[in-house]
Amino acid sequence: MSVLDWTFIVLLSSAILLLLCGFLCLFLKMKYSRTYRLLQKKQPKNKKKRKKWRQHRRQLQKKAQKSLRNMVLLFTFGLLFFVASFYARYYQLTHLNAADGEIIVQTYFLVDSIEKDLISIQNGAKPVGLKDKFHSMTAMLVSYGSQPPSTGLSTAGQQRLSKYYANTKEFGMNLNSQTIESLEKKETIANYLEDTKKLKNSQKVIFKQFKVNESALKQKK
Repeated sequence: MSVLDWTFIVLLSSAILLLLCGFLCLFLKMKYSRTYRLLQKKQPKNKKKRKKWRQHRRQLQKKAQKSLRNMVLLFTFGLLFFVASFYARYYQLTHLNAADGEIIVQTYFLVDSIEKDLISIQNGAKPVGLKDKFHSMTAMLVSYGSQPPSTGLSTAGQQRLSKYYANTKEFGMNLNSQTIESLEKKETIANYLEDTKKLKNSQKVIFKQFKVNESALKQKK
């Protein structure tokens, strides 16, 4: 399990424990208050017994007040931990973990690099000099695209990443299978440039959904 998984479990478990202790303090407070009220009705006439009666009454009053303070503190911290646990879960559902983040970043750079090389071929460069480079980059795309997305994400997030990974893998496999002769055809290059455009559009949607700073990535190119 990831750090966020453990954070959610620890916070939620702590919240439940604190709230249970808070209810215990509430029960004790009610018990002491009830005993105090009953004791009020049984004031002894004997002076010696009345002194003990007052001491016992003060003790019950102090215990009731202490239980009330503890109850308020436990409920307060219990609710805070409860809110924090669900914020941790919400963050996990809406943000990429380290593995998915690495895949998105690396495929972003790979697709961009492949697109530039395809444009250079379209502008007259010889594909023979780029074949080995294509082979290396497409192999990496296939590897990244074969990974499953994190199960900690929301269902919609997992589906979006799964589709993007599958498209990335398919693009890498198809481009890797092309011969030098086929890469010399303008139609082939145009088709693959259209594919890179679609992948980049998918990346933008993912960046927006998972709050990835694309501007920071562009500065690293």
